Amino acid sequence: MTLNITTSLGTIKITPCFKVSARVMKKIREGLRLAVDEAKPVDDLIAKIKRNIPWADTPRGSLVAYMTGQSWTQKNLAKTTGIPQGNISQIVSGKRPIGPATAKKLAKAFGVDYRKFL
Repeated sequence: MTLNITTSLGTIKITPCFKVSARVMKKIREGLRLAVDEAKPVDDLIAKIKRNIPWADTPRGSLVAYMTGQSWTQKNLAKTTGIPQGNISQIVSGKRPIGPATAKKLAKAFGVDYRKFL
């Protein structure tokens, strides 16, 4: 499935490497339009993202950002960390907090400080 996003600079084509839900595709479309069409300072962009996605600067948001940056699925992360995929799913959906032991496993997998996930 290819996502075509029309912006003021032209059309951006995105072909995900894995199956992406319609809701996530909508978020990608909105985020890219926001990034391309509004040539404002980064602080304004971050503030707008926080308004649209209130959990963006939370441990959950950090996990989603690192997973997206590495192009990891929940299944990939589960294999790498030893955390059950169901637990990762619950964390991503906001139904489960990230505990200290889980934060350390995630930090090791992404090569960052564990406090990013607390």
